[in-house]
Amino acid sequence: MVDAALPEKHVRLLYDTLSRAESQVLSQLRTGHSKIRGFLARIGVAESDQCECGQGREDTRHFLFHCRRYQHLRGDMIMEGKRRYGDLSYMLGGRSSLLNPDGSSPDGPIDKWKPNLTVVRSVIKFTLKTERLGPHSLASLLQKSQRYGA
Repeated sequence: MVDAALPEKHVRLLYDTLSRAESQVLSQLRTGHSKIRGFLARIGVAESDQCECGQGREDTRHFLFHCRRYQHLRGDMIMEGKRRYGDLSYMLGGRSSLLNPDGSSPDGPIDKWKPNLTVVRSVIKFTLKTERLGPHSLASLLQKSQRYGA
């Protein structure tokens, strides 16, 4: 689950502050409906869900934090994420379901919590630099697959 909070004001806060292209990238990352092989294999467009880096299944977490092909592009994202780098929910603007060692939420009280837009923008910037996702990338792929009977 990307977000432990119910879809309320924070989702509007996220998307209302982004351009259309940024919103499309964030939506692809948050839903998993993207040109990432795990999804493509699930819908029958790719034969395998394995990442081209050879290190396992390519899903959003692998793409953002683990794929060796993009390590050189992660600097800003690592710097902005700080100790929360790798917390997929936090990095994508969600309220994390992870807990601190004392059992408290790292996001603090739910009534005071807001997504960290600086972190979210760093994730979007990273994603755009990889040129893997972006506006219309999934739609064009799905249209091609339907055209050719995939």
